[in-house]
Amino acid sequence: MNDKIDHYLYHRIIPDLLNSQKDSFNNKRPDALEKNFKPIKKLDVRTFLQLVMDTQTEDIDKIVRDYIDTGYSACQIVEQLLCECARELGEKWCSDDSSITEVSIGMVSLHKVLRDLDESLAEELGGAKPDQSILLITLSQDMHLFGAAVLESFFRNSGWHVRVEHNRSASSIVEDITNTDFSIVGISVNQTRHIDLCKNAITKIRQHSKNRDTKIIVGGFPFIIDDELCEQVGADAIAYDATAALHVAESFLRKVA
Repeated sequence: MNDKIDHYLYHRIIPDLLNSQKDSFNNKRPDALEKNFKPIKKLDVRTFLQLVMDTQTEDIDKIVRDYIDTGYSACQIVEQLLCECARELGEKWCSDDSSITEVSIGMVSLHKVLRDLDESLAEELGGAKPDQSILLITLSQDMHLFGAAVLESFFRNSGWHVRVEHNRSASSIVEDITNTDFSIVGISVNQTRHIDLCKNAITKIRQHSKNRDTKIIVGGFPFIIDDELCEQVGADAIAYDATAALHVAESFLRKVA
């Protein structure tokens, strides 16, 4: 059971950059994303989740369109609906309410909805940021990578050049950051036993980064329960979710400018 709980904590499908940060940056949502903000009800999330698990494509598409037509932003739909569905899928698997096959089918459906929202996300988040690039890293193998997909989508649709690397070791990261000038590196850590790997990776990044001003944002389950780990691993900030990660990253850039 302990292995399964640890596995669930690792695979808990939430945006990979989480909680609070340091250096006077906060996880406030950008103003554009606060406009007309209203929460999606928990019951609605569960109704949508059942459609996702049953792969009811037409019904799924209709609900998403209805949300947009009634004033919900694509960002809200992703973070309040899709990410919450992903989190509940993880809970269903952990509690043995759903098989890994059922969870995987549900995740495929969520990835499709995320892709379908790409144009709307681009309209909401779009903005030219010439030569600003971010490297998103997961340090250990994941099953679904939905949180990383959300981050990639939000940054890309905000005008960033995004590179995503999964299951990376510290030594392989060195090649990435030595050859490419990244403004931001985001590292996801979803098991407490990988904190040392994260610290080692950050040390390597500091030593070998082509851009000596590269800022490092971390996130994942361990940082939810202990935000002091941010300083311990040598990162510059923690972010709460995808929109907060954008805000923190852009705050770093404004500070440099």
